[in-house]
Amino acid sequence: MPSPGHDRATLEDQPDSRAHYPGHGPGRAPGVPAQAPPGTTRTPAGMTWPLDGARPERLARRVVTDVLAALSISPGRRDDAELAIQELVVNARLYAPGPYELCVRPCEKAVTLAVTDGGGDHAAIEGRLCGDPAGAVPASAERGRGLQIVAALFPGACGAGPAERPAPGRPARAAAKQVWISVPLDG
Repeated sequence: MPSPGHDRATLEDQPDSRAHYPGHGPGRAPGVPAQAPPGTTRTPAGMTWPLDGARPERLARRVVTDVLAALSISPGRRDDAELAIQELVVNARLYAPGPYELCVRPCEKAVTLAVTDGGGDHAAIEGRLCGDPAGAVPASAERGRGLQIVAALFPGACGAGPAERPAPGRPARAAAKQVWISVPLDG
């Protein structure tokens, strides 16, 4: 477990992490954060960061930017992913109970970035991401366009569903959802 005071995480300690990053030799890939905050969890499937505190969207943006830079994702696509994740974190904090987490799951062709929370409304969120007219926000509304932004940035590459169980050491959730985007590794 990392010592207190560290505020960034790395994929280098993840088991078999080099298998997810073709062309990267031993050690840390460039741009991947070097230290993990307390509560960060590494599993063979990816990493999970707790999104606690007053400004969790800042941590989420930083993690996304660093991970995608290490995977050689284009700056424009990194910006899109950063904006989408910020929207998902803000939505989770505004509309769902905690705990809140950012999950990064790399695979051979894409990296999935998911925000999990204690809400059980994944079907409604999925509908809004897929353009269900019942979930459309009126043009005159001052709020509520975050999921529309995510869907526009990642058409066919975003969704929502039941969350996997919380990371070890995190509170259990009776109902939980994850809202995700998928970023191709060639982008």
